[in-house]
Amino acid sequence: GAARTGVVDAEVDVLRVHSDTARYQLLAQYPDVDAALLSNCLLLAATEAIVVGDEVSANYHFAWFEALNAPPTSQWSDQT
Repeated sequence: GAARTGVVDAEVDVLRVHSDTARYQLLAQYPDVDAALLSNCLLLAATEAIVVGDEVSANYHFAWFEALNAPPTSQWSDQT
């Protein structure tokens, strides 16, 4: 599964354990989830997807991470 990534199978297994643990913690908190835990889950999912060569899933999870962690838009107008 980790072909062409340089990640050994034992490391992939550890990654999956962390990912599963974080996901179960997140589901246990639903609907009042901790934003940091959600971000962690998204990054773990993106990392796991990269390791197994699933570029679409990696981009999907990382895009959600970026969207949820983007700074808020300014209330100030660019015009003076």
